Amino acid sequence: MYQFKEEERIAYESNPIAMAIYEFADGEVRTHVVSDGFCRIMHAERETLRDILDRDMFGLVHPEDRPRLMKLGEEYVLGSSIYDIIYRIRPIDSQEYFYVHTKAYKKVLDDGSIIGFFYYIDITNTVRGISLMSQDEFYSVQTDFFYKDEITGLPNSNY
Repeated sequence: MYQFKEEERIAYESNPIAMAIYEFADGEVRTHVVSDGFCRIMHAERETLRDILDRDMFGLVHPEDRPRLMKLGEEYVLGSSIYDIIYRIRPIDSQEYFYVHTKAYKKVLDDGSIIGFFYYIDITNTVRGISLMSQDEFYSVQTDFFYKDEITGLPNSNY
């Protein structure tokens, strides 16, 4: 199992961005690092969150999202280069789920260890805002954003 240098671990753990670093070895996933940002959005102490993730990686994921997440996670560990998914998860002290967008990047280290850097972005407010719009209104906003200059309101180079 890979061991981070103390200064590396401290730097990753103090990161205000929600992230975790996992190692893929012997058919298992082991949690190495959870950042301050991830602890904050999950309302958890670092060791508690790490233990929960090691016991049941998908235990806090909404039951309807678990099969999709498990399938994508398995594909990712087995070789897929893409891990980019939106799903619902809950903090450890709540039964209320929030939406998270997770992206991951794998790295093979010099010793052959494979680690994954997972970044978690709470997109709950974005999802709620979109769901309040009609489909036509959402399409209009997206089209305007893509084709119009934000300052002048004139057509931009994408028009």
